[in-house]
Amino acid sequence: MKSLLFLLVIVCLPISMIAQNQNEIYFQKELTWDQIKLKAKAENRYIFVDCYATWCGPCKFMDRDVFTNDRVAQFFNTNFISIKVQIDSTSTDDLNVKSWYVDAHSIQRQYKIVSLPTYLFFDPAGNLVHKGIGALRDTSFIKLAANSLNPEKQFYGLLNNYLKGGMQFNKMPFLISQALYLGEKDMADKIAEDYKFNYFDKLTKEELSSKENLEFIVKFYQLVSSKDKFFDLIYQDGQKVDSIMMSSDKRYAGYSDRFVRAIINKEEIDNKLWKNMKPISMAPNWKKIEKNICKKYSCDYAKVLLPDAELSFYAKVENWEKYVKVFEQKIKMNPPKIGGNAFGKTFGDAWELNSTAWNLFLNCTDRKILFKALEWSNQSIQLEEPKPNIQYFDTKANLLYKLGFVKDAINCEQNAIRIDNERARKNGKEHGSYFQEYNATINKMERLEPTWKDKHK
Repeated sequence: MKSLLFLLVIVCLPISMIAQNQNEIYFQKELTWDQIKLKAKAENRYIFVDCYATWCGPCKFMDRDVFTNDRVAQFFNTNFISIKVQIDSTSTDDLNVKSWYVDAHSIQRQYKIVSLPTYLFFDPAGNLVHKGIGALRDTSFIKLAANSLNPEKQFYGLLNNYLKGGMQFNKMPFLISQALYLGEKDMADKIAEDYKFNYFDKLTKEELSSKENLEFIVKFYQLVSSKDKFFDLIYQDGQKVDSIMMSSDKRYAGYSDRFVRAIINKEEIDNKLWKNMKPISMAPNWKKIEKNICKKYSCDYAKVLLPDAELSFYAKVENWEKYVKVFEQKIKMNPPKIGGNAFGKTFGDAWELNSTAWNLFLNCTDRKILFKALEWSNQSIQLEEPKPNIQYFDTKANLLYKLGFVKDAINCEQNAIRIDNERARKNGKEHGSYFQEYNATINKMERLEPTWKDKHK
């Protein structure tokens, strides 16, 4: 009789509370995890669990701006029994939070909570059916919750169906996208490989050209080889592919060419340089690689891809002498210009010079090479006068310091801070965004401490 009376109490309790709290999600605080599941089964209602931490900024955003939204509150209070589970522990936790410590840690471990906020959705039987992560706006949050109620959209229901071999191919792309969103990359890769080899590869070129199929392969280009029908499509009819992709996102301009480059780089360059993450040879036959690319594709691809491949290779094996030699050849072939993009990079010539100089500062101790890096650092600053990027001065200061010019290095870093602060004041701020970081660098210089990490210690 007592247990029946208790069940009636916990079943009926939220009805009046819901009526009073339609302007925010009503989170149960009186019940244990086992009691929540018992209540859900008795009422035949789903459970929503908000996993959060006291230090989590996005969690605070959800509390402030989303859980208090009228539409969100109405949807959740109508369809879910909702609870909040604090993943961390603090000295100010109240008795209710402390009473949940054991269950909170169990939920975190069992359901692999690795980012916050995480949202868990359980069916009335207590089975996890759906999951979400990150801060979401009200519309997206309601959509997530609505999917948790729909067997056709529930992630774990779909996943179990797939693992049992009962899923149709046309439902796999949605499951793959959900797996990626939830950080289940290994599972996404497994399903994508199945989908690609048992369905995607059997489509006609016309079918492959659909927007949905193109969007799938964008995420899993690593599954494509030059022998695939899709590669032939994108290599032979790249303009058509670009046009379809750009219809939804203009950033896909030139997508087909980038895709072809990625496949060539994977098959004709990387596969000839590395095996099991280790170099096949410390002296690659670049001429042979170039010849193969020219024969199979075009020498234009070799001209574009090989210099960057050489730079990447020599950086990884820490052959800085060869690294510098290759970069000097790039500069000779495509002299950096003011506002130029001779290297074909997103951020332009000055940034490429600075990045190369910074890479050498971090990794190299050869003074001859460091002086060459300092030369490129100065050039990056000159290319953007009279308003160069503040980070270029930091690169120069660190190179001067590593070369032993301590006073000049400190003066250069102080100049970077001064310029950064001047620009910040124009926007009503006292200090620039690099103020603390660069002051910390100056302090190290004054104490004659390294401003770089020794990778070999």
